[in-house]
Parts: sequence; C-alpha cells; structure tokens
Amino acid sequence: MAYNVHTDVRPQEGKQRFAFDIFKEQKVNFALIGGARMGGKSEVLTMLPLIFNHDKYYRGIFFRRQYAEIMGSNGLWQKAEAMYPLYNAKPNISQKKWKFPSGAQQEFSHMYTESDKESHRGRGYSFIGFDEIDQFSKEQVSFLMTCLRSEAAMDSYCVGSLNPNADSWCLPLVEWYLDELGNPREDRCGAIRYFVMKDGDFLFADEEDWFKENEPETVYIEVNGETLYVPPKRFTYIFFNIFDNPAAIKDNPQYLSELKNLPDHEQQTQLWGNWYARPSGTNYFQRTWLHKATKIPDGSQTLRSWDKAYSEPSEKNSYPDFTASIKMDKCPNGEYYISGDFNPQLKDPEKYNKDNVVGRFRVRAGQRNQWMLNQADYDGEDCTVIIPQESGAGLGEYEEMLKMFTTAGFRCKGAKTGNAKGGKMKRFSAFASACQNGLVHILEDSFENEATLNAFYKELEAFTGERSTATIKDDWVDCCSDAFLALQKTQVFTVPNIPRINAPTRLYNMRTSTRR
Repeated sequence: MAYNVHTDVRPQEGKQRFAFDIFKEQKVNFALIGGARMGGKSEVLTMLPLIFNHDKYYRGIFFRRQYAEIMGSNGLWQKAEAMYPLYNAKPNISQKKWKFPSGAQQEFSHMYTESDKESHRGRGYSFIGFDEIDQFSKEQVSFLMTCLRSEAAMDSYCVGSLNPNADSWCLPLVEWYLDELGNPREDRCGAIRYFVMKDGDFLFADEEDWFKENEPETVYIEVNGETLYVPPKRFTYIFFNIFDNPAAIKDNPQYLSELKNLPDHEQQTQLWGNWYARPSGTNYFQRTWLHKATKIPDGSQTLRSWDKAYSEPSEKNSYPDFTASIKMDKCPNGEYYISGDFNPQLKDPEKYNKDNVVGRFRVRAGQRNQWMLNQADYDGEDCTVIIPQESGAGLGEYEEMLKMFTTAGFRCKGAKTGNAKGGKMKRFSAFASACQNGLVHILEDSFENEATLNAFYKELEAFTGERSTATIKDDWVDCCSDAFLALQKTQVFTVPNIPRINAPTRLYNMRTSTRR
C-alpha cells in the first residue's frame, strides 16, 4: 500500500485513505476494516496511532491472538518498524511498546485465553486495535471496549481488522453492509450506524433517535434524580480487497494470480470478500436448490417435525441448542413443500434474540412441552406431529410426549434418530439430495420475517455433518431430515373425480320400470 507517513500521516489514495480519514476525523467509536487478502487492512491499522503521536496522554494497544502472530514476520510490530521511526519513536522490545517524543505510547500484546482479558481490568486505553478480531471471542472484545477511556485529547475508539468468515460472530455486525449473496455493497461502504451494548450483545440502528423511542433504557440514565442522555456509539464497516491496493499488485504481481487460482469458495472470500461462501465439500445444502412456491397443492399430507432441547442460556452455557420445528408437506405428485407457519409467540426473549427469529427457542422442558402443544393448536388437527423417538434414557420422555399429544387430540409419530457415527449426516443427505434434484419447494412468505428465513437457510448451509457447537447449530437440520424421511414413507393418493352421468343407465331403467 502506498503511503507517505511522515508528511501526511495517511495512505495516499483509495479506500485505505477513506478509512484513515474517518478515524482521523473521529467519526466512529468502533469499526471493522478489511474484507479480503492484500487489501492493506493491517497497514491501515498499524498507521492509526500516528494520528495521535503528538498527544502525551495517548495510550494505545494492539492485540493478536498469539504472541508470535503480532511480533513475527509481517506482523504489526514489523510493519511498525517501517513507520514509527519516521516520527522518532523508540521501540522497547522487552515491554513490547513504542514511545514517541511527546510521551505517546503504543503497546503490542496478545490475548490467547478467555481469562487473559482480566489482566486489562481497570486499565484505560485511547485506542484498541484487534488484528483478526474474529479470532477473539465477542466477550473478550466487548470487555476490552469497557477500557476505552483516557486523558488524551480524543474520543477513544476500537478498530478490528478481519477477513470474511461465514461462521464468525462478527457476521451479524457487518451483514447490513452486504447484499443477499454475501458480497460487500459499495453503496454502504463506510456508512455510519449507531449501536449500544445490551446484555452483552450489539444492538444496532440506522438512526440515533431510534434508541430514544424503542430502547430508552439504553440511552437514558438516572443520576441523583436527574435524567441524563448517553448517546449511542457510532460504528462502520469499511471493506477493501487487493484491487483497492494497486501498490500491492505492483509489488507482488504473482499474488493476484495465486488468489484467482484458489478453490471457488476461497476465491470468493479472499479475493472478492464474500461472507457467505463455504467450501464445496461442506456445502451439503444450498438455498438456491429450493423452488419458490406460493401455495401447497391440494391433497397434500402435512406434518411438523420437532428437534428437542431443554436448556436456557446461562453463564455456564451461553449457547445451548434450540428446540426447533419445521412444517413439511408431501403432495400427490411426490414433491415436498417446506413452510414455517410458526406461532409468532414461540421464540427466545429479546435478551437472547435481537433479530426476532421465530420458531426456535431455548426453555426448560416444562415450558417447552407447553409451547410445543401451543404450536400444534396453531397448526390444527390435520397436521401430524413428529418427535424424536429416542432409546435408552430418552425412551421414557418420548412415551410421555407421545401420550401428551395424543391425549390433546393430535396425531403423533416418532422419528428414529439413532446414535451411530455418521447417522446425522446420512439422514440429512437424503433430504439434501431431494433438494438438489428439484423435488423440494419452500414457501418463503410462511416464515415470520426475513431474519427467521435467513436463520433457517444459514443453519442448513452451515451444516458439515458434525454435531452442533456454540456457533453452528443443527436443530432445523434434524427437523428437515426427520420430516422428509417421515413423508418419504407416506403414500399420498389423488382422489379421482367421479364423473357425473347424465345418460340413463341400466340401473336407472330398472328403478323407473319398478316404479311403474
């Protein structure tokens, strides 16, 4: 990346200069930068402390997950060695700091374990930079952001560099800046949004006043009987790729060729900055395989399949599995129709559900069973309920749930889940194969909102055959597998239309002759 640090303290051109100027003018409190390989994000990040090199109270810190990553070859420390001496800054290798003549200091550190964040409790920073921010946990980042305070003549802020990753906790932060395929939208690059931290999560809005009207408790505070307004913070995402960094292409002409020859999903992420791309070997499902439908053919057989869980989010387990369901029909010609048709009341509370995703929830068994019955009432008696038919310790619960639904007047059947290794993938592959072969339709309008539909699609696309984790779930995956396999065994017959006979028949003649 071309830059002239000593005379201008910023890149000479392009999006990198655009990004640098946003920080120089103190327009945001938190930002994410990058989006593809060789875009110049690390150079911009390293350069930012130079804006404040004249302020003796400036205290900045850089983080990388491991020590070797920040101090090693092509790391931020090496990049600083090419810039900071131009401002007569002196390095202190033992303390991992650069000190400027004014007294301003920039520290370089790492934070490998979750508990490492505690060593920064009580400290104050003018600037925090995370290189590859998505390698840190959301909890580490949000905790460090509470340390953004200093005596420097600036508004303290945080910047994180990153590359696209469909499984990253950062995806919800940047999704507003992407199109429906996961590519960055040029018209939103650098646009400023507003956010607050609520219950340990990021809550965004396009306008500052939205919080006053919809989340007043997040921006107003009572102090000694007086109501004070605490404005939300400002956020932006600025993305650039190698084409925004012509100096990199000039210095490394072969690197562009290497990026173009990467496997498709890596080319999409590392060259073009696509956030939704995945390795083809793990893409067992693609939303584009489903035909869009507006109604279900007459004479179809309907069921709703469930995947059960029984835990609420807690400090011990922040991301438990969901209880989830999906509705599926099989029509007389042997094709399948997916629909949501969820009871809109059945969802996680807003505390854990910022996007208002409906149709899955995390509650304890007693409330879960009642909500499952509520959904059955919502669907009606014509919809068969499918529940996991577990063995061993789970057999008793299965029998109780079977009795619960049948007593309430609903048809209920079990779906054999099995615990054999690879069984989950085997069950899902039958459904995925039908999707790929054009046998499955979806009624997108039957999902409560776009967030619910996208959450459904993303879970199926993220499935790799492995069991669920904190970030990758398989609850709707299992629902689709069980629903499809149950319907596959169901024969659906078309009731023939009996023609109306107008001509007299032999029987008619016999009856009329008898009457005579």
